[in-house]
Amino acid sequence: MADTLRKSAKDPNRADAKRPLIVVDDVNMVFNIANEQLNSLKEYFIALVRGKLFFKEFKALEGISFTVNRGDVYGIVGTNGSGKSTLLKIISGVLQPTHGTCEVYGSIAPLIELGAGFDLDLTARENVYLNGSLLGYSKKFIDEHFDEIVEFAEVREFIDMPLKNYSSGMVARIAFAIATATTPDVLVVDEALSVGDFIFQEKCERRINDLVENHGTTLLFVSHSIDQVERVCKQALWIEKGHKRMEGSVKDVCFAYRNMEYTDFVEDNGILALKRTSAQDLKKPVTVGTIVLALWRSVGKPAAKKTLESADETAEAMAWGVESGIVREALAHEADREATRLELAQIVRAFSSWRKPSADGYDPVDATSYADDMPDDNADRVAVEWCVSHKLIAADKQADGSMELALDKPASHVALARAITRLFKKVYSYPSDVQPADWFVLPGYYDYVTEHGLISGYDTGAFGPNDPVTRAQAITIFWRAAGQPAPASPAPFDDVPPEEFFAPAVAWAAENGIVSADQAELFRPNDSATIEELAEFAVRYAASQQGEAAPDAIENATAWCQERGILNPAPGDAGGAKLVTRAEMTKLIAIIQRDIL
Repeated sequence: MADTLRKSAKDPNRADAKRPLIVVDDVNMVFNIANEQLNSLKEYFIALVRGKLFFKEFKALEGISFTVNRGDVYGIVGTNGSGKSTLLKIISGVLQPTHGTCEVYGSIAPLIELGAGFDLDLTARENVYLNGSLLGYSKKFIDEHFDEIVEFAEVREFIDMPLKNYSSGMVARIAFAIATATTPDVLVVDEALSVGDFIFQEKCERRINDLVENHGTTLLFVSHSIDQVERVCKQALWIEKGHKRMEGSVKDVCFAYRNMEYTDFVEDNGILALKRTSAQDLKKPVTVGTIVLALWRSVGKPAAKKTLESADETAEAMAWGVESGIVREALAHEADREATRLELAQIVRAFSSWRKPSADGYDPVDATSYADDMPDDNADRVAVEWCVSHKLIAADKQADGSMELALDKPASHVALARAITRLFKKVYSYPSDVQPADWFVLPGYYDYVTEHGLISGYDTGAFGPNDPVTRAQAITIFWRAAGQPAPASPAPFDDVPPEEFFAPAVAWAAENGIVSADQAELFRPNDSATIEELAEFAVRYAASQQGEAAPDAIENATAWCQERGILNPAPGDAGGAKLVTRAEMTKLIAIIQRDIL
C-alpha cells in the first residue's frame, strides 16, 4: 500500500470556503479474492503450506481522481458494484487505497453502514452510548445530546427496549441521529436516507441541509435514488465499474446517468458513439443522415444495390434507406439537415415495418393527454402513435404540468438512442435463449428468417442458436427461401424417403444441381452440415436463383462466402470441418436473400 496518504486533522483555514477539503488523486483499490472457498483458518494454512493458495485480483477502483471544496454538496452515482461504497470507505479512513492518495482536511462523520457496532441484546439507551463511543464521542458529549438524539429518532417510548425488538427502520433512525449529533467538517452519507418512511427521510434531508447551510459542513452523498441526489447535491461524480465516467453539475451527470441504458446499448453495439458524450452533446439535435446511419449500422451495414457516387458511410446508408423504403427519396440529399421529432418517428416506424412487420401493432393513444395536436396526415399520425405507444419517443413536461410531444422541434441524439434501444429491447420479443444484442439478432438476421418463415424455433419455445444444422435442414431452408417450388420427380437418393419433411426440398435441390449424391448414392440427411458443405450449397443456390447454371465443381466456396460476410470459419478449422450452427445458418440465408438476391 505504498504511495498512499491520508490526512484527517482540524483544518486551520476552515473559514476559507474555496479551499479543497477532499482531494482524491489516482486512487486504485485492488482486492485479492480466493479462487476456492476456505471455511477455516486450518484450511487456509494447509493450502498455504501446500502452495495451493491462489487468488485473483479484483480492481474495485481504478484511476479515480476528483476534488471536493469546502461547503460543496457533492453526489456520487453509479450502478450496484461500481465502487461507490469502496470509495467512501477510503475517504472515511476505513480502507487504505492500493495506490494513489486521498487527503481529507478536517473532521469527518461517515454514515456508511448505519447501525454498525450496535449490540441487539442491549437497549436503545445503552446502544446510544455504545455507538457514540465508537464514533469518538465522550460520555459527557452523549449526556448533553442524549435527549436531542432520542427526540430526533422518535423512539422516546421505546428507549429502554432491547434493540432486537426494533424494526430495521427504527435502528437506522437511532444510528442517523447519533452520527449527526455533531457538526463535522465532512459528512459522508451512503444510502442512509433510503431507510425508514418518506417522512423520516425528509427529516434527515432537513438535518443534512442544516449542517451544510448553517454549519459549513461539506456533504459527500451516495444514493440509488437519482432524484434524491439531484435534489440534494450541486455537483456529482459518476463511477461505473470502478472507473470515472463523468464529473460535473449534478443535473448534467444525472441526465447522462439516467440515459445510460440507451447510450451504452447503441455504443456497445457499434450503432452510435454516445457512451462518453457530455450531457450537452446528448441534447444536441440529430440530423436525418445520423438517424438513417444508426439504423443502417444496426442491421449490419447492408450494401445498397445501386452504385454510389460517394464512399461516405452516410451516403451509403441513405441510399440503402431509400431502396428499403425507410426514408423518402426527397430526403436522400438532406442528410445534413436537423431532423424533427416527427421525422424521427416516421423513420423509426418505417424501419421497424421493414425489419419486423409482425411488430406493427400498437395501442391507441389518447391525444387529449398532450397539449399539442397529433399530425393531420394519417400515416404520420400512425407513426407517432406507434412510437408513443411503445415509448420510443417521450413527451416533455411543461411548466404548467402539461405534457407536450413537440413534434416540430429537433430530435436529439439521446432521443435517437432511446428509440433504437427500446425498439430492440422492448418492441421486439425473442425466445429465452435469444437476446436482442446477440450477433445474429441485432443485424436483423434472426428477424428476417423468422418473419419470412425460413427457420422456426422448437416446440419448447427455444430457438437453439448453438445447435448444429443437419444437411436436410439446410436444404429445406434454401427451398423455403426459393418459395417452396414443387419438384418434378422424387429425390434420387436411397436415404431420402418420400414421406420425410425434407423430401421435396432435397428433390428440388437435386434437380437444380444444388446437391448431389456421394459415392454410395446417399444424401446423408441427418449428418450435421460442415462449413465447406454449406458454402457449396450456398454458391449453387445463389447461382440457381440468379438464373445461372450451378457449377459442377466448386473451388474456394468458403472464400466466396467469406468475401460476402456469409460464413466465417473459426481459426484453425481444417478444411471447413467445423459444423454450422443454427445461428450461422440464420446469418447465411438472411444475407443471401436480403442483401444479395
